[in-house]
Amino acid sequence: MPPIPTYLEMLTKVRAHLSDARDWLNSDWQPTTLTGEQAAARLRALRLIGEAKAAIDQAKRRPQ
Repeated sequence: MPPIPTYLEMLTKVRAHLSDARDWLNSDWQPTTLTGEQAAARLRALRLIGEAKAAIDQAKRRPQ
């Protein structure tokens, strides 16, 4: 059984997955092929990913 990851390791891994999701949204969708509603949802998802990454960065700076 692998060791349990540390708090910082978990935050780092989650942040990397958010970056992967952001990259997918930026590379696999062309805004011209999306409806207005879809484009707005894509932009909202990108904003929320950015907010989540900022929260993770803040958590990583706090002493445990």
